[in-house]
Amino acid sequence: IANFKIPNNLNNYLIKKFVIKNRDSKTKFSLLNGVDRDSVSILVNLNLDSSKTIIVDINNDFDFTNDKKISYPKENVNSGEFSTIQYIYQDEIINFNFQTSPYPLNINYSNNNEQEHYLIIKSYESNTGLIKIENTYHQIFIKNGFPSPYYHLKNLDIAIKDNFGNYTFYKPNEVLEIGENKIVIDSISITGDKLFFKLYNKDIAFKQYGFSNQFYLKPLELIDFNNKPITIPTNKKYTLIDFWGTWCAPCLELTPKLVALHDKYLSVLNIVSIASNSKTKDVENYTKKNKINWSQIVENDLNKEIFNSSIFAVNTYPTFILIDQNGKIILRGTGEKALDEAERIIAN
Repeated sequence: IANFKIPNNLNNYLIKKFVIKNRDSKTKFSLLNGVDRDSVSILVNLNLDSSKTIIVDINNDFDFTNDKKISYPKENVNSGEFSTIQYIYQDEIINFNFQTSPYPLNINYSNNNEQEHYLIIKSYESNTGLIKIENTYHQIFIKNGFPSPYYHLKNLDIAIKDNFGNYTFYKPNEVLEIGENKIVIDSISITGDKLFFKLYNKDIAFKQYGFSNQFYLKPLELIDFNNKPITIPTNKKYTLIDFWGTWCAPCLELTPKLVALHDKYLSVLNIVSIASNSKTKDVENYTKKNKINWSQIVENDLNKEIFNSSIFAVNTYPTFILIDQNGKIILRGTGEKALDEAERIIAN
């Protein structure tokens, strides 16, 4: 690192300088808004108080003293939010947006200290294009999942950036809403250079089956643990599907909130709980103990198909899906935040 100027106030840090190279050797980086680079130099510093500092040599002048420092705690690095480094290129203010995440545990690094404090920097700027809807262009970014070099919808993250530099994030199984139009991602080429959409404009009724917001849930006929038939959607204005398990501590913590929600909005809300990897007897005992008076679906021969299929695509617990009388999904989320949002929608 002798060729780089390091800020003096980092002398108590363990300094690691490394270079990010493009995965595809045939192309240059485009993440710097048109500034093509073979690589980008980054300084990662670990303080004795276990904080982390990242400095990107954004102007590529081998000088980290004139670049913005971004600090993170050692633990719980939040990869859901963007960090932004702002710099000037050709008299234009450029925002370099990226996410960070800890080094994957399944990859072994040669130095234990670096293994513990490494970060991965992920940017949506690597693949970008324009989508035209009703004579208006929108900038769209895609990010391929780690570590495959090939593009597949199941690994894809999508973002649309507005004129103010704000990102809206989507998954391939979600509906993108731009103005009064709805867009569903159809496919992507294996090299990631072509993205295909289905466009539903305001004059066309949108009714596609799926498991994310704005889609419609396919009608389901289930049997609860009392052998009572349950049809989803139910006959009330809203149906809240609760995916939980007797083994799931966060699910159990939300039981009082669910009971209160059920009792408060009994006239407009049905709750259907689906217990994954839970014994019927355990579910029965828990519902009796906590005075849970709504339908409970358990994994048995009668309901096996919904646990072994991609109808709901649930892999995090608790997950909540709120649908209306027509089966339209108006909310999907996890944890207490999603449950609070569901109550806000029902109350309004």
